[in-house]
Amino acid sequence: MLRHLWRNRSAGADARDSRCSAIAFVAAAALGCCVTVAALCVPDTAESRRSLATGAPAVGSIELVATTPLPGQPTGLAVSRTHVGVSLALDGVTFVRRDDASRSRRIRIDGAATSIHTDGSRFWVADMLHDRVLKLDEAGSVLGEFRVGGLPGGIALTRSDVWVLGLEEPSITLADRRNQLPVVHLSFGAGELWPRAIASGPHGVWISTGHRAAVTLMDAEGYVTRGKVAVRGVDRLTTTPQGVWAARQGPGPELARIDGSTLRVQTRDLPGQLRVTAIDAGSILAVAVRGAVVGLDPKTGVRRARAVIDADRELTHVAVDGDDIWAVDATHNELLRFHLRLPSAHREGRGG
Repeated sequence: MLRHLWRNRSAGADARDSRCSAIAFVAAAALGCCVTVAALCVPDTAESRRSLATGAPAVGSIELVATTPLPGQPTGLAVSRTHVGVSLALDGVTFVRRDDASRSRRIRIDGAATSIHTDGSRFWVADMLHDRVLKLDEAGSVLGEFRVGGLPGGIALTRSDVWVLGLEEPSITLADRRNQLPVVHLSFGAGELWPRAIASGPHGVWISTGHRAAVTLMDAEGYVTRGKVAVRGVDRLTTTPQGVWAARQGPGPELARIDGSTLRVQTRDLPGQLRVTAIDAGSILAVAVRGAVVGLDPKTGVRRARAVIDADRELTHVAVDGDDIWAVDATHNELLRFHLRLPSAHREGRGG
């Protein structure tokens, strides 16, 4: 059960020294273990990729239209109104123009950028080296920062707060979006370690934990648990107006849709049983697997479009942006831009 450790909108950030000696171990465990487990459990073969490419016919198409080199190892992706922000591990953050996919600027943060999120005009970047989250504008200027309790990971935004997962000390830190002052610090009970993914939507904030293999829905305003669903192996989440999609690693269906009102779970297999490496919902549910990007109906999970790409590309993050799908390739350190062509009858509005 999540416990409130402190709650204060007027207090300063919780200052603490960085634990540099633990960063390498925790980062490897948090960022690499899922890939290792998935590789052991889920086949990723040429036959599987052919199955995905030659499965049931799709009504639309996804075309790769632009490739932008990145000056470092990508760890996150977020699309604002004018720019695409990519966090780059030890190389800060790079901004790419949304209109023509050209690089505009690179910001060094003197830290280890592990994730990035945006509200459309501002970016939040997690710095694992200094246990903090930075707030940037689209010009790359630092607008503020706040401390996070133990190696920050995933970030989610609600109407008033920034939610940040803590990986070293399993927890969630909340800060006010306007002034970056701390709001609430939540810790996980010993039986619920470890937090693996977080996403916010119309029904609240969704969090997956590894030890008890569950997805928890929390109230975004009252910070209390609204429900919990047992779903194993979830390490990626994306929300829609109807609920949340979860990407699973391990034996069984690769995707699960959880209804935000009833918490009913519906699973969805992908042809070929390929390992899901990234998901995001918008006009389409974009699912990245080895050798392909698949577009599914966000409500039903029915396949609408697909693109076959080189099998050596590892797309670790995707972002649906209207008729575009952005993705980062961690193998070649590139930002990819795909264009979605889909009949209007099969389109869906952007999720939360």
